[in-house]
Amino acid sequence: MIANSTLHAVSILIGLLVILYFLYGPYQALVTDLIRQRLFEIRDSIFDVAADKKLAFDHEAYVKSREWLNFAIQYAHTLTWPRLLFMWLFIRNRRQNEAIAFLKVFEKVQDPEVQKFLKRKLANSFIVVAALIWLRAPLLIVITSLVPFLLITLFISDSIRRAMVRIWEWFKQEMLCEVSARC
Repeated sequence: MIANSTLHAVSILIGLLVILYFLYGPYQALVTDLIRQRLFEIRDSIFDVAADKKLAFDHEAYVKSREWLNFAIQYAHTLTWPRLLFMWLFIRNRRQNEAIAFLKVFEKVQDPEVQKFLKRKLANSFIVVAALIWLRAPLLIVITSLVPFLLITLFISDSIRRAMVRIWEWFKQEMLCEVSARC
């Protein structure tokens, strides 16, 4: 009996190690490559607009768009949520003016359709990079997948909320009984 449970535990451990290897090995490369491909497509569509003479290649909006997309493509393998959090915490004040200037560049585009197109592509690229950061963190995927169910359970279902309060009150009472030994 002990041999069976040991064998079972070893097989579960090996299975978990294989899953972890997949999630932090080939899966990371796959997600990064898929996101890079999407960013290449966005960059190519902006190039096509410039090639059709709707936007000059030396226009500041085109140059800034290319710089941003090239940065995202080049460093896609390093973009993770801890690094994003670090940048947000420590660099946000210094880079705020640069971000505002970056977004104002698109206001200089004369053609409203091209301006709208560039803004939409830029927004798509931000969404793609956010998806990259989310998809590269299996723990984040699990947590964000559970949040809607927890919110629905806790805030919509009044009976479950009351049951949770009763369980909490019972738990506190039991803990008080154990601590004071007066039950």
